[in-house]
Amino acid sequence: MKIVNILFILIIFCNVYAETDLVEKIKQDDSFIVPGLGANRVLLDEDINYVVQRFKQNSFKISKPKKIAELFKDVFNLSSTSPIYFDAIYHNDENKFAVCVYQNRVAAVIGTSINKITIDFVDLNAGINNFIYHYGNKNLNQMRNGSHGIFYYPEKGIAVVDDNLNDTIDMYIIFMTRGHNRR
Repeated sequence: MKIVNILFILIIFCNVYAETDLVEKIKQDDSFIVPGLGANRVLLDEDINYVVQRFKQNSFKISKPKKIAELFKDVFNLSSTSPIYFDAIYHNDENKFAVCVYQNRVAAVIGTSINKITIDFVDLNAGINNFIYHYGNKNLNQMRNGSHGIFYYPEKGIAVVDDNLNDTIDMYIIFMTRGHNRR
């Protein structure tokens, strides 16, 4: 019984250490994407003030809608089963990403520089078909508006945008998984 308890404690310690290591990797490596956790040196659910401190002074332009907005509905004009609410967007032009903020907490990270790789070793430069091949069809949702498509996995916390449906990823969105959007 003692061995089982020791193994259980060791497993818990390793999981906590691995998650802490992952958080630090996200904060230090802007080419690293972890669906449902963070990207571009920004963690989901992080206080926006800490994010701003991590970057050079005046790195962000701030835009605030008149009322609480929903990313897919109000920005992309699409209906989604996984709404992402925000009351401010912090845009970092130099690093080509934006942060959707809701009540001073990061709700989503949107990136336009696709020179990224996910924790699952999926290279965004390889296109939509490669992305779907690696993440699978299970729980894949698709939204289309003319020649624009958004392919997203609500349970994983990642979406990719293909502007001309030409098998390229033009943008990615990292967001909290279902049940974690705090609204």
